[in-house]
Formats: sequence, structure tokens, C-alpha cells
Amino acid sequence: MGMRASPAGRRPELATRLLRTSLASSLVALLLLPSGATGAAGSSRVPAGFSRREVAGTLLLHKAPDAPGMGAIFAVMLAGAGDQRPEETHCAHIAEHMVFRNPLAGGRSLSEAVWQAGGRFNGWSGPFHTQFEVVVTDELVPEALRWLVEALFPLLLCGQAFREEIHARMARELEYMTSNRLAAAMNAFHQQVYRGTAYEQQLFEVPVTTVMMDAVAAFMAREYSPERLMIVVVANVEEATLAAELSTALDQVPAGPPPARRQVSLAPPPIAHLSLPGFGKPLILVGLAVDGIEEDDGSLLALGLQLALPRLLGVAPPGLRPRRELTGGLPLEGAFCLAVAFEGAATLTAARLERLAEEATQAVRNAAAGFAAEGPDETQLSELLAAVEGSSEEQPVPEGVPPSLAEAFTAGVTLIPTYQAYSWAPDDVFEPGAIGPTLARYLPRATYTVLVVSAPASRAPALIIGAAVLAVAGVVLGLALARWKRRSRRAAVSPPEM
Repeated sequence: MGMRASPAGRRPELATRLLRTSLASSLVALLLLPSGATGAAGSSRVPAGFSRREVAGTLLLHKAPDAPGMGAIFAVMLAGAGDQRPEETHCAHIAEHMVFRNPLAGGRSLSEAVWQAGGRFNGWSGPFHTQFEVVVTDELVPEALRWLVEALFPLLLCGQAFREEIHARMARELEYMTSNRLAAAMNAFHQQVYRGTAYEQQLFEVPVTTVMMDAVAAFMAREYSPERLMIVVVANVEEATLAAELSTALDQVPAGPPPARRQVSLAPPPIAHLSLPGFGKPLILVGLAVDGIEEDDGSLLALGLQLALPRLLGVAPPGLRPRRELTGGLPLEGAFCLAVAFEGAATLTAARLERLAEEATQAVRNAAAGFAAEGPDETQLSELLAAVEGSSEEQPVPEGVPPSLAEAFTAGVTLIPTYQAYSWAPDDVFEPGAIGPTLARYLPRATYTVLVVSAPASRAPALIIGAAVLAVAGVVLGLALARWKRRSRRAAVSPPEM
């Protein structure tokens, strides 16, 4: 779901793309280069400057900015693709769209109400959460909060709105997600890693237009609950006013399940292939998957893998070059997958590419084992923490991003438990001597998987399933998932008819 400005001004398509990219990049930074605001792993402390209270089972955080203007609501529902049943592929994604498109009590949808109020909106659905963003003027924030809650807990879904959504925007997004050069590679890699877990879904195989409205309604009724909802508001509005509005909006919403707690076991296939017409230079994505991670080890493991990245990227076999910007990781409950990306020449034959994939996998395996045995030294750790501390200084808000939304977004993602489990901050106390043993406990039992992405040698189907069965996949350290998946979902939100 893409964000749009109101019709009061020019439709800022470029600014919209910048907004999605910049916010997603901030999300990546929380893990890859965490800031001091992130706090310790799993910390429940309130982000600086925010108040915190619980309203009818829902967590509410609020901060009043220094100057009035546009207020922002950033809401997180701790339900996503991992909460789908096997037959519910696409339901979490469609549910996110229907929150914006389903008519409210007055006849308008949330997207229409926000648009007509001169605001912006956006949404994104991931493996373990779904997020919603609304930006309106400060004085409209309480009303917009009520609209959002009503949209999250609908009494009914509208058949016409549902059909229009899945046959238009959703169909275009899924086409992009499964055919775009990098988006398809990302989704293929993620599903390769998700193989056999609660997060596996038939993304490439099931057309979104075959999903039934009753399935989406059942998913929302079962998985969306006040106990799974967290809301961050940055606006010049009294907290008591927001709490009262939220309490009234939730008054008729029944209590539901708390967030699901899982322990994910990873068993991806050794190798898979994705063939995309016109792909250009082939990619080899080597995945290092670790599961059984104890709660207190997430931060050390994430930090250790960050320190190991230069060595892992430096072992590219002849014929390949590292792609640092495509290297990333995938955090899950009790599991983590780091993907190391390499690029080859477009002239490589299929046989040569296969050999390079095997060589790259073995090289990453050996480099990881060596780094785990040696551990980082004091200099490596000091340099990384110094770089992170420097990057955590206040940065200007990217062009096109309302400051209130940037602040609400940054605070909101710190509430997501799976992200918390792997976050760390430069003011946390780490000793090099503790990182090495953590890596040594987990990396020797890591599972390695590789995805080879290339153009077809002939006019073959776009998706070729390799000997180990391609499930469907992607890469980006820590939260590169958020960044790539935002790119993978075309911002096809048209303004409502005026």
C-alpha cells in the first residue's frame, strides 16, 4: 500500500518513493547500524520523550513535538503472514489493504477519509507484523485514530471493495513481487529460508485473485485483537484525549489472543534457482541460517555477524564480486538468517554459475567458521561501535517524510518483539570476549542454503524450481526485509474520486 499526499497539492510520486525508501532504510538501520534510541535487546523501556500507557489491552505511546503541524499515527498489529493457515496465502497482505479500503460506518474508507482530510497513509505487511501509517493535521489526529481502529476491526468486509482491491492494486503488487528483478529475488530467497516454517506460503503459485473474501475476514477476526495492537502517536494533542478516543473506539471490540510466541526451526534446501527474463548479471545469495537462539543471545549474535561481514564478503571466488548493499539478514523468533550476496558476469554459463554457487557457499562457510573460532578483536568492536555512535547522531529528516511520521516510525519499530531480540545500541556494554563464544556456539551448526538468480538460457518459464525445490526468497540484514518488501510492493494507491 503506497502513501499519497492529499489533492490539495501536486501528487508527489518521487517524494512517495523517497518516503517509502527512507523509512525502510531507517528500519534497516535499527539492526544493521542501530541507534542509541533503539535501546537494549528486548528492552521494554519507553523511547526517549514518549509517554506510555495501556488502553483496553492496546499499548499507546505518545509524544508532543515542539511545533504544531502534521501529526502522525504509526500502528503495529502483531499479526502477519506467519499467522496464516496453509490455505490462507496472501490473507495477511490483503487484510492490510482492506484496512484502508473497506468502507467505514459513514460510507467512506479510511484511505478516502484521510485523503479528503488532506493527509497521507501507508501500510505494509510482513512475516510477524503489519503496520499502518496515517498523517493528518494535529487537530484531526483523535478522529483519525478512531477511523483507524474502526478499520482494523470491521464488522463486515465489503464485497465490491474487496473485488476491486484484489483485481487491481493487489494483482499489480503481486505481479511486481514475483517478476521484478530484485523484488522477485528477495521473495524467492525469503520463502527458501521459510521452507517448512509457519512463514512459508505459496507466494508464486497462488494467484491473489483466487483468494476468497471470507478467508480474509476470518483471518482478521481471528488474528487482529486489541492485545496485539500497539499505537504510536506524535502530535500536538493531549494524551488524555487520545486515550479517551482509543478507549471509546475499542469499547465494542472483544478481547482476542495475545501475540503468538514461536520458536522457529530452519531447514532450507541446499540450493534453488530463480530464472527471470532480462535479469542481467546473475546473483548468488548464500544464506547462513541459525536457529535455537536463546533469548539473551540475539544481540550478541547480530553484533557478531555484523562484525563478520567484511570477512564473509571478502571471500568471493574468482568470477564473482561482493554486493554489500544486497547483503542482509532475516530475523525470526529464535532464528536468524544472514544472506551474503555476490554478483557474476552476464556471460557466465549455467554450469559455471552452478560451480561458483558451490564455491561461494563453501567459502562463506569456512570464513564464518574461522571468524567464530577467532572472535573479533577489541579494535574491530571499537571501530564498529564508534561508527554506529556517529551515525546515531540526529540526522535531518529525508525530503518528503513528515518529521512526525519519521519519529513515530522509529519509536514504533522498537516495540516489535522480534526486532527487539536482535537490536543493540552503542551504549550497550559488549566485550569482544563474549561475542566470540556466542558465534562459536551457533555458527558450527548453521545450515547453509544458496539461491542462484539469473536470466533464462532459453524461452523457459520465469520461475525454475531447482533440485532442492525453490520455495520463494530475499535478503537484507536485520530488517532489509522491510526495505526490499516496500520496494517489492508498488505504490499503486490512486486518489479517491473527488
